[in-house]
Amino acid sequence: MACDSLRDRLEITGGQGDVLLRAPSSTVLCDALAAVDLGPARAKGRLRIDVDPLRV
Repeated sequence: MACDSLRDRLEITGGQGDVLLRAPSSTVLCDALAAVDLGPARAKGRLRIDVDPLRV
């Protein structure tokens, strides 16, 4: 699972559905996301990334 690969770089809350990723900066977030293969999530139509969401 992509979230497992991100745990060492980001704070992750949530579970099987919606997951919130927190990073100290947008650079750290982008670097962490770029380092993970998100293809399987995209193939299932389950990937949506909202940077700096209004509702958290």
